[in-house]
Amino acid sequence: MSIAELYTDESKTEEFVVKEAGILYTGPERRHNVPYTREERLYMEKLLDILRGSNKRNVSAIKENIDAFYETRNFNTSEAVKKTEAG
Repeated sequence: MSIAELYTDESKTEEFVVKEAGILYTGPERRHNVPYTREERLYMEKLLDILRGSNKRNVSAIKENIDAFYETRNFNTSEAVKKTEAG
């Protein structure tokens, strides 16, 4: 269990309630004080495990993919498909 999981509970509606120093944050206030969802934290932890691992080929591949995805992070694929179909 991660530190984040110790401080976070997930309700049936997947709305998070964060317990920090006896203060409960919910909704937008929670997002401001704890900016990551459970899924985001899960993938960040997995990514860090890979980057810290001994398999250097995996580390290199992850870095290259992150760089490629970062450069195209705002590319709207649905608009590109529409243009291709219309063209």
